[in-house]
Amino acid sequence: MLYLSVLNDVPYMKISGIRSVLILLLVFPFFAGAGNISFIPLPQDLLPSGEVASLYQDREGFIWMATYSGVVRYDGYQSVDYGLSDDCADIYESFHGLCEDNEGNLYIGTEKGLLMLDKNCGKIRKVIHPEIEALNVTDIVTDDDGRLWVCGDNGVFRKDANGEYIKMELRRYATEESLTDAVDMVVGPQGDIWITSWRRGLYRYDLNTGRIYRYTDGDLLHSYVLHCDGNSNLWIGTWGRGLLKVSLDDLDDDRLSYVKYAHQPGRSSSLLDDIIYDIDQDTEGNIWVGSRSGLSILSNMEKGVFQNEYPRDAYGSLPYNEVNAILRTTDGTMWLGMMGGGACRVERLGGVMTSDIVFMNIDNVRDEYKTSSVKSIQQIDPNRYWFGLSGRGMISYDLRTAQFTNYSDMPYFAGFPTISTVDCILRRKSTGEYCFGTYENGLWLYDPFSNDATVINCTTRNIMYDDCIQALEEDYDDNIWIGTSRGFYVMDTLNQVRALDDAGSELAYCKISDIVADSTRANTIWLATDCHGILRATYSDERIRARSYIVEGKHAVSQFISVHADSNGKVWAGSAHDGLYVYNQDLDSFEKVNNCAFLDGKGVLNISEGPAGKIWVTTQNQVFSFAGDRLLFYHDMSGNDTFSFFNRNTSFYLPEENKMVFGYNRGVALFPSESIAREPGVSDCAITDFCCNGLSFRDKSDSRSVSVIGDLNSDDVKVVVSAYRPEIDIRFSLFNFRSTYDAVFTYRLSREGDLNGDWYITSGKENVASFRDLKPGKYCFEVYGNGSASEENTPVEVLAFEVKNGWGRYWWVLTLFLLSAAAMIWLCRRSGRPVGHVREAPVEPVSEQPVPDAETDDSEIVSMSFNVRRIELTPLNQLFMQKVLKVVNEHLADSEFRQSDFAREMAVSQTILTEKIKTLTGNTPMAFLTSMRLKMAHTLIQEVKDGIQVADLAYSVGFNDAKYFSKKFKEQYGVSPNKMMQSIKNSKV
Repeated sequence: MLYLSVLNDVPYMKISGIRSVLILLLVFPFFAGAGNISFIPLPQDLLPSGEVASLYQDREGFIWMATYSGVVRYDGYQSVDYGLSDDCADIYESFHGLCEDNEGNLYIGTEKGLLMLDKNCGKIRKVIHPEIEALNVTDIVTDDDGRLWVCGDNGVFRKDANGEYIKMELRRYATEESLTDAVDMVVGPQGDIWITSWRRGLYRYDLNTGRIYRYTDGDLLHSYVLHCDGNSNLWIGTWGRGLLKVSLDDLDDDRLSYVKYAHQPGRSSSLLDDIIYDIDQDTEGNIWVGSRSGLSILSNMEKGVFQNEYPRDAYGSLPYNEVNAILRTTDGTMWLGMMGGGACRVERLGGVMTSDIVFMNIDNVRDEYKTSSVKSIQQIDPNRYWFGLSGRGMISYDLRTAQFTNYSDMPYFAGFPTISTVDCILRRKSTGEYCFGTYENGLWLYDPFSNDATVINCTTRNIMYDDCIQALEEDYDDNIWIGTSRGFYVMDTLNQVRALDDAGSELAYCKISDIVADSTRANTIWLATDCHGILRATYSDERIRARSYIVEGKHAVSQFISVHADSNGKVWAGSAHDGLYVYNQDLDSFEKVNNCAFLDGKGVLNISEGPAGKIWVTTQNQVFSFAGDRLLFYHDMSGNDTFSFFNRNTSFYLPEENKMVFGYNRGVALFPSESIAREPGVSDCAITDFCCNGLSFRDKSDSRSVSVIGDLNSDDVKVVVSAYRPEIDIRFSLFNFRSTYDAVFTYRLSREGDLNGDWYITSGKENVASFRDLKPGKYCFEVYGNGSASEENTPVEVLAFEVKNGWGRYWWVLTLFLLSAAAMIWLCRRSGRPVGHVREAPVEPVSEQPVPDAETDDSEIVSMSFNVRRIELTPLNQLFMQKVLKVVNEHLADSEFRQSDFAREMAVSQTILTEKIKTLTGNTPMAFLTSMRLKMAHTLIQEVKDGIQVADLAYSVGFNDAKYFSKKFKEQYGVSPNKMMQSIKNSKV
């Protein structure tokens, strides 16, 4: 049988043929009703408590969760727990009820009054007002005019334009008791406010006339929670009387007619429980009902058919029974809050937007062989394929019948040895033969017209050194290029095999990972190797010639997995651990593709070309396509499934289905070569956090490092960073909670006075831009996103910030240091003593030390002593040391200052510089510089009364690694900088 799953954990469907699958998937959502769903719990460490009382989405897109132990903001990646300020210390932390006003302030209901979160400072404060300070707040809403309404045990209150809270005397007659014990409120489509009161029925307040209506007939007396849907229906959840539906198109001032849905024992499709906690509606119009027993989804109102979900012992089932809060976010995702089970996101089949990605899980093969990992693919006809299996050789697979046959059961392979894996399969254009690259028995050739099979390996061809075939390619002269784990060969149309012309070259024995023929460069083949970079090879006059391309730069890259020459003349190479590279013909070298930030540190397993020249690339769990500089498609398989990953070099374009096909560890994955239609409604991109040296702007414990005035996403925000060469991380989110990992972000950072920075693309899984060693100045960070690469971009979000030199406030210490150095030089001149000499000491023999080369830096220094040798300081030597100290002082904080720079500043060669400084001080130039930096750090520790962070101290004196700085400081002074600062602090107490 052939089983398919659509995206994440959608139940399997038995079908025949890929085309039938796609048709079924396109029409299925329209009759699926509530559909099949699974529940994805939010990690427990993101919430302060498992008792979630309320869920709310603000205008920016953040999800807010009120728990019994705090209020949390969630952006799809991380949560922020907002604590109470000092004036709220007496409040019992049981939060319920959330609402945002027109100014963006978030109001929070508690059992002891109303709180307000000021997003600018990130602090929660108590609303001081005599009317509501002791109110047990149960709900908060805003009406169509933006006025805030608060209800609780003491009635209903409205906030006026002056910020005063007015108690609404909601009663029909002067003699009637005013409404109290209010539980829930909702604003109706006609401008009415509907209110429930505990055991006192349902109220309607007409905002236009100020009249109040009360409904207590029958089950309405037990009204508890409310929801207005998009069809002018009022849904009422009662306490013990089930679910009621009221049509608001035909209101009666005195009586309400309603349809009742109740629990019916023995009927599994009836309402799960009659005690209802919350109600909401999904994008398909289904009514979701949270109760004390679980979740009920009303998909057929006429027949009263509910899909009921409750805790089961199965993955994806409802985590907890008491569903207390339900929220539909702007992207259509449903969220549940539970009174003990935390919060969870609902994963469900939502429409055409997910149906174009197909994962073909060949589970019948897995049942037979305990594996279904497809290592290679070759199409036989529209319905049949060759699949190379990991550990099981190969099979032929029929999509119509889902039947498969192992190679060992095929008569033409009778007598052939057992093979474990077929890493590559190729069909020769000239003869129609199938070529199978086996892992341990060479190349197998199968002629489907004569049903003959032959073997090409070390036994039949003495020129071959290895039988592990890992790559095959047919060039434009019908020759087959064979890549093995120990060299590569060419097999001509007569099956004669030839090796590299230079048999003594190390290239003759290199491991080949992938091969591609270049259609735009005559007689050119490109090969990806395991440790010799990319090879460019030619075959002519029965001779093979090759040259190697090693990527030079910050790190030499020589290990490549994949290579592809596209129809536009570009050659792409996928490295084993350093992203994607492209060939620059003008420079005759390979250059890294830097704008795809999500590829940093990742291996590129597949590179292939789809229609219209689109390039398709996969990493272990990512697949994306691009044309030019534009990303067209992106999908991350690890979003909710950490057990699926792509296999290397198993990709091709399937024109019959207009899809790209990739082999992965569970079968075959098919991705649309055209754009996917997705539903609108995703919020704009927002910047969610700003960190400097690991300190978030929300952490106010050290305002010296980073200060933020205003909300990060407001127009008047001002971020000021005070740190030497700070490490800054900026996080962002698109709030597409339905497919967080499929989001794509594009960002850049520009410095005022410089050219605009380059745009970088990153995935939804890596929603952070990191910048290191930023120079002082004003910066502009820009980011935009889209729910998928095929969607239109959101507007660009801009954040301006300024970097100030963090140790500039200690300028007086540096001045003191320079004056001290100048005084020391003056004294040395008068006394005729060497610079730095304190007292006479016996002359010590100079130990022979090798002169460091131009690349010597701090990390290579062994001796950190600074004992100046007793030699005669001539006037020239004095001038030389003066200049040395001047250069050292000018570059004391420059961590990039190297020995070559030192020599250039001194206008001497590196050899002379080393000999002179070593003769005068006994140290190499870089050891001398390091020692002076440590002396400056020691001075700063002594002079800065309030203390200084070790990282800032290290950066201020030219170290870019705080741990290395601490190590060297301890070597020179016998104590770590932390302990020295603590000792000074204790001595002052």
